[in-house]
Amino acid sequence: MNKTFLYTVFIAMMWLAISSCRTERSYPDKVFLTKVKLNVDNDSLYYWDFDDLIRQQPNRRLLYTVRFHTGMHNLGYIMKDRTEKRTKKWEKKVDRKKRKDPSYREDMEKRNRKINGGLRNWLMYTVGEAPVYLDTTKTSISSEQMLKYCFANGYFDAKVSDTTIYKGKNKTKAQVEYTIESGVSYRINKIDYVSSDAGLLRIVLDERKDSYLYEGMVYNEEILDDERTRINDVLKKTGYYHFSKAFIRYEADTTIGNHMMNMKLIINRPSYSVKNGKNDSLIFYNHKRYMVRNIYVYTDFEINNKTFSDFDTTIYVKQRRDNINDTIFFVHRYPLKIKPKTISRKIFIKRGKFFNVDNARKTQNELSNLNNFKYINVRFEND
Repeated sequence: MNKTFLYTVFIAMMWLAISSCRTERSYPDKVFLTKVKLNVDNDSLYYWDFDDLIRQQPNRRLLYTVRFHTGMHNLGYIMKDRTEKRTKKWEKKVDRKKRKDPSYREDMEKRNRKINGGLRNWLMYTVGEAPVYLDTTKTSISSEQMLKYCFANGYFDAKVSDTTIYKGKNKTKAQVEYTIESGVSYRINKIDYVSSDAGLLRIVLDERKDSYLYEGMVYNEEILDDERTRINDVLKKTGYYHFSKAFIRYEADTTIGNHMMNMKLIINRPSYSVKNGKNDSLIFYNHKRYMVRNIYVYTDFEINNKTFSDFDTTIYVKQRRDNINDTIFFVHRYPLKIKPKTISRKIFIKRGKFFNVDNARKTQNELSNLNNFKYINVRFEND
């Protein structure tokens, strides 16, 4: 290999190393973060999940030795900043063009390219990477987030600590070390499904065989939320149009000992407020189940037209396998371009049946596949 080439590479590497060292001198009142170490004592907890929670990571290294990107940033930093000069030059140019042509419009993209271009900005912001300086507030936030992560995964006795080690003659460098002592995870001893809405609870219990929760499992908030979503989907398929998983909450009893806990999945009922003298009282009622009464298809729907007074209505009777006919009302301003039979085959919502979100989604998808309408929306309205 050419000796001149090797010498050039060596000089370049030395220059980068010198540029990297200049970081501490550029901001002597700040502490340069050089290393972050993470210790997790439990293989059941995913190391990289904790790593993602760390708010500050040190600058990258090239070949694990030289901070190339920081060096490029520092090299640009010591160069003269010509941004203000370029800005004045550009504005004078724009003023001249506007005097010649009052209708002239400034090209903002070109402006940014001209003003923020140049070797200095390229080194600092395209190739380079700004030095990461220690922020103790972010260190504390990182520890708090790690502790929350432990709790969310059933480690209620976990401890998270952070240690900052200062180095250098003037303590201008720092290393941060996080240590997670997870302890023993809590497991679910018993699960009870509770609701004052007997009809709704019966449906939920009938579908419990598909539950994500089981006795003996490690407490996990992500799985608990998946269970809320599952119950929400079950009820949305059985007529509970206005139900949402916000009505579902959990209560945990960890006092039974031996790192076990009893869980209650509680489905709340909706309520409304009634004034009672100076005080307000809440009136609770069962969740409503909705059945489909009528089906309307608006083939020439207009957002700003809510009366449809000048529209025509075509009635189409769709035969069903259960010997019940679906009467579909086609509301249109212009003659129908697609046969009602073709559209009705793509409608899986059934009159006289409970609202089912799956049928609504399938109807939306199948109508979209016709590629005949720009806008398709399946909407339900209460009587």
